[in-house]
Amino acid sequence: MKCGCENCKHCKVYKGDYWTPDDYDCTKADELTMSEEMFVRVWENCETWESGEEPLCEQWEEVTDEYWDKYAYEERYTE
Repeated sequence: MKCGCENCKHCKVYKGDYWTPDDYDCTKADELTMSEEMFVRVWENCETWESGEEPLCEQWEEVTDEYWDKYAYEERYTE
């Protein structure tokens, strides 16, 4: 499995509409101590790594089913 921002629980996606593109936010960006070059590789260039390898991002955490169940519930019932 490839790992990266797209399957990190700290990456938030704010869906756009027909005229507005989706917006992405990393909730841990302020806490990162990695170099700017590494941040660009991971966040802007969407570089990924194989599961089991050392993560490129120090704050990366895999999304669990429990997390997505909670997120989907909140999105469905709080809007």
